[in-house]
Amino acid sequence: MKIALIGLDAALPSIVNSLISQNRLPNMQYLRNNGVWSEGVPVFPTVTSTNWTTISTGAMPSTHGITDMVIHQPNTELTEISSAFYSNYCKAEHIWETCERFNKVPLLLKYIASWPPEIKDGIQIEGFGAPGGPGSRPWGSSPLAISNASCYSTTKLENSKLITFSKADQSSWKGIVFNDALESTIEIGKDKKSIYNILIELSNPKQIILTKDRDASNGLVLQKGVTSKWIIDEHLNAVFRSKLMQLEYNGSLNFKLYISQVFPLEGFTYPTTLSKELIEKVGPFIESISHFPFVFNWVDADTYLEEVEYQADWFAKAANYLTKRYRWDLFMMQWHGIDNTQHAFLRFDKSILDENEKLLSESVTTKTYEIADRMVGDIVKGLDKDTCIFVLSDHGHIIGKRRFFINSYLLRKGYINLKLQDKKLTIDWSKTVAYAPAMVHIYLNVKGRDPHGIVEKGKEYEDLVEEIIDVLYDIKDPITNTRPIAFALSNNDAEVLGINGDRSGDIIYVANPGFAIDNRITQGELFEDLKVGLKGGSIHGQQLGSVDLKEHGTIRSMFIAYGPNIKKNYVRDKPIRFIDIAPTISYILDIPSPKHSEGRVMYDIFE
Repeated sequence: MKIALIGLDAALPSIVNSLISQNRLPNMQYLRNNGVWSEGVPVFPTVTSTNWTTISTGAMPSTHGITDMVIHQPNTELTEISSAFYSNYCKAEHIWETCERFNKVPLLLKYIASWPPEIKDGIQIEGFGAPGGPGSRPWGSSPLAISNASCYSTTKLENSKLITFSKADQSSWKGIVFNDALESTIEIGKDKKSIYNILIELSNPKQIILTKDRDASNGLVLQKGVTSKWIIDEHLNAVFRSKLMQLEYNGSLNFKLYISQVFPLEGFTYPTTLSKELIEKVGPFIESISHFPFVFNWVDADTYLEEVEYQADWFAKAANYLTKRYRWDLFMMQWHGIDNTQHAFLRFDKSILDENEKLLSESVTTKTYEIADRMVGDIVKGLDKDTCIFVLSDHGHIIGKRRFFINSYLLRKGYINLKLQDKKLTIDWSKTVAYAPAMVHIYLNVKGRDPHGIVEKGKEYEDLVEEIIDVLYDIKDPITNTRPIAFALSNNDAEVLGINGDRSGDIIYVANPGFAIDNRITQGELFEDLKVGLKGGSIHGQQLGSVDLKEHGTIRSMFIAYGPNIKKNYVRDKPIRFIDIAPTISYILDIPSPKHSEGRVMYDIFE
């Protein structure tokens, strides 16, 4: 018996069911109607890294150690954090490691938080998966990428690169057959860079020539609104695409060029030789399909969806190729398209949108779920009949309205103090007693534990924990008259949430629905309206996994099981627990559960 786990990050059970009722998701409809359907309650915090790690280990966050999107290690500066997506931060055994201990072969296709590879005899495609992209999120993005997506524009856009043009120097170009042209150069890459030249003929400002050698006759012609073919950069040993998003000239130039993530041609697979084989058989791999290029106004919705669809189709083709060509027992993949789309486009309260925005919200969200469904169908059709299939998400989304700056609040209350150093404001640790470096954790500056600790262990520590928890309950949003913090617990008391221990803060807080808690220190107000992409927000992470706001979203996830010995048309009364997934996979494969698993087999899903 084999098993294939297909992860659809952030797929909402309510949206899946709604689109199934409209016959928009035929493949998931077939699997649900001929298998098991259930909701799931994610572990806290309800974020990507924590929940996919719980799924793959069968362990709670306090056991596997991935307690947030970033990790603060004991005995380091309180502002020092590391991305929680590196596999070596996980303290529990993954199901793929268990497989190899019992001579089963894993095949991992971009399964989150699995890079660097831990497998020895299996196959792995990428697997870092942190959804940062060009958004400069603290958890980062793939360390394998040469660079994130970028934008070169003559007008200032968020995180874009300003570009200026000058009259083309005819003597330095070859192949020019026109007199009036503008030129500029761009650098692509990060540590290692390639320089490209841009040439615009002003008599025909509908296209540009992109070239490295300033020979217009063999340059790449980019027409406005048309995505380029894949560009192989031999200097970077990488590949990317580009799209001319804007080009107008009326005395002055309006120009915007989008460059996709620049990703290497090798080094993203295990074994390493597999990368070349996959590119030849399936095509170039693009790791990031971030929503931030749309949020930053670099691209339009259609361009965003192009990348989403390309990656989903690539996954399906790669899965079919690998599962047919190589031996495997456990296939696991995770696709982030739905989560990215929902952050930028899904809006549960459409009254705040104009008519065009409402249509955009519906169309992009629906299209993304349809892309996911086609990917699921294409993968399933390529699998042997003796394969059990799990299709599931790690969390849902709910309405987001307001942002609360928690470290700014701690600053105002005197728990954080700043000082001027090298003409910049920085934290004065000699006078700072608490700081929130992650999404749900506040750490005290403890003497003997932290590099510049000033809080004494014992009574001073315990009193301060209680005092700060009380202070968190004191704050209310002046607009909504609602507390941003639902409740807060000491590290010891947070054991009930499965998130205590040395990888967790001295205080763990849970956000009320509607609030995103932000740890940046700002000079402005403590609250602001939330906006990511379209007006409003669609959020998850700091709310409990049981939150269900009905028409305003749910944090709960979806789960479908299908295959030999799986019940048909069975709807589970109670939601699944994520710690039960790895033990159930082990049961299907006839091997023990992972070493640190705290779950049990879901016997009720079997005939």
